[in-house]
Amino acid sequence: MQPTLILWGQKDRLIPVTNAQRFHQDILGSELVVFDSLGHVPHEESPQLKANVVSKNTNDRTGCNTERTAHGKCQPLFIVFFHLC
Repeated sequence: MQPTLILWGQKDRLIPVTNAQRFHQDILGSELVVFDSLGHVPHEESPQLKANVVSKNTNDRTGCNTERTAHGKCQPLFIVFFHLC
């Protein structure tokens, strides 16, 4: 299982948040974070907020910005950003 963090803006007028919920449902072990006050490009609209969420999420995964596998190796965190124009 690949750890996956899905970040989405609640006010996205181009791609509804229901798509994020569908990704979250379909990606086993994913975590969905919806920013209530942000829109289509939350990582650009509030880079610090995005950085805080990513930092917290990765630090929660053993403090080394990765997740340890059963073999003791670190596994990178996959973060989903969609920016469709």
